[in-house]
Amino acid sequence: MGNLGPWGAQVGHLFNKSTAFYILQSAQYPANTRRPYFIPGQIFSATFQEWIRCYDTNPIVDWRHFIANPVRVTPTGPSTVHHIVAAHRSLCIQASNLLDCAKEQDACIPGLRGADIRPYSLLPLYQALVVIFDSRWVPPKHQFFEPDGLVSLHKFAQNQTVLIARTGVEASLSAPITFAGLEVQSLPEGKGLADEPDSDVIRVSLATAVRFIFDLEQRGNLAHPKIHDATQHDPYLDPRPPEGFADNHQIRHDPETWANANLEAAQKHGLENVQEVWESVHRVHASLIGEEPGKLEHLPYEQR
Repeated sequence: MGNLGPWGAQVGHLFNKSTAFYILQSAQYPANTRRPYFIPGQIFSATFQEWIRCYDTNPIVDWRHFIANPVRVTPTGPSTVHHIVAAHRSLCIQASNLLDCAKEQDACIPGLRGADIRPYSLLPLYQALVVIFDSRWVPPKHQFFEPDGLVSLHKFAQNQTVLIARTGVEASLSAPITFAGLEVQSLPEGKGLADEPDSDVIRVSLATAVRFIFDLEQRGNLAHPKIHDATQHDPYLDPRPPEGFADNHQIRHDPETWANANLEAAQKHGLENVQEVWESVHRVHASLIGEEPGKLEHLPYEQR
C-alpha cells in the first residue's frame, strides 16, 4: 500500500482486473504461524473456482484478465473502509497516468511481459468498486468436508464474508452501481468497518461478491462491446521454452518446434530434468502397459 513511484513494479497487476481484494491483517495468518504466506490460499482457490463457475468453466484469461488483484494490507496500512477507498482511488489515478504516459511514449511497463501494452487498461469497474476481507473464516472441525476428506471450496466461498464498497468513481460505467439486488443476500453482522452503517458498503459472502462483480462486468461489456484484434498476441499464454531455448521466439508460436526443442533439451539434460518430456513419457508408458496415468493429488486443506 502506498505510492507507486515512477514506473512502480507492481502497477501491471492492476490492469484488466474487475476489482481489487484488500486483505486486512485480521484476515491474514498471524506472523508467528511460520507459514510461507500471510494470505490464506483458500481465498484464492475459492475465488478462482467461483469465477470459473460464473464463466461456465470457460473464462477469459488472455491479457491477465481476472476478477481481482490481491492487495495485502500491512500493519501500518489503512484499516477502515474510508481509508481503503481513499488509497484505492489514489492508486488508480497513479496507475492510469502511468499507463497513458507509456502508451503515448510507446514505452514498456514493469510487470507486463512483452512490448505491446495496447490491450491493457484500468477498467472502469476496477476504479468504482473494492472488496475488503476483514476476517478469516475457519471451517468447524469435521464439517464442510467433501467425500474425499477435503474442505469444499464452494462452501468456503459461501461462508467467507467480505465487504463490497463503492468508491464513488462511476462516471465511466455504463450505469451506476446499486446494492439493491444484494440486500436480500446481505449478512447481518454489521455493514462494514465504520462505526455506523454505510449505504456504500455491504457485507456478503465471497460467492455472492464474485457473482455480483461478474454480472457488473458483463453489463459493461454489453454496453461497450470489445473489438477483438486477431493481430495481438498475449505472451503470457505462450508455452514455457526449455532450458537453452529462451531466445528462440519461434518455439512460442509453433507446436512442432516447441516439441522438438523439449526433446532436444531432454537428450542434453536428461528426461527427469525436462518436466514436459518426463510427464509425457510417463503418460505414454502407463498407457502402453494398460495403467491409468498418475493423477494429481490434492494438497491437505491446512497446507493451502
